[in-house]
Amino acid sequence: MKRVAAHTLGCKVNQYDTQAMLERFQQAGYEVVDFHSEADVYLVNTCTVTQMADKKSRQFIRQARNHGDAIVVACGCFSQREHEKALELGADVVIGNADREHVIEYVERAMAGSCCDAVHSLKGEGFEPLFSLKQTEHTRSHMKIQEGCN
Repeated sequence: MKRVAAHTLGCKVNQYDTQAMLERFQQAGYEVVDFHSEADVYLVNTCTVTQMADKKSRQFIRQARNHGDAIVVACGCFSQREHEKALELGADVVIGNADREHVIEYVERAMAGSCCDAVHSLKGEGFEPLFSLKQTEHTRSHMKIQEGCN
């Protein structure tokens, strides 16, 4: 069984998005493991609201890259704004704040040997159909009302 590990930086929107992407991985047969465990895929949902958030986003992308042949996925606000930097830091897949519902397809492409920069302009974009149906360990569920920071 393939394993996926995730680390989320930033806001509740990112927490929701990470949960929704992990549900897609589980539906595709992946086991979700702790970020510090061995995994086939490391997902870093980044933030860029402050310089410290940028720094932590870079650190976690590098940390994920240190896990050998694992596929590193960088998504979220830092990846949207600095997608070329995310690739330089070792991400195999960079998604940004749209198209995260296709994360499995992008990971499969990366496993086949191609790097994937799926970041594009968000101007005129509608609301991304990325939904989480699973109850988390929190006492309240999240309801997504925006994409990224505003």
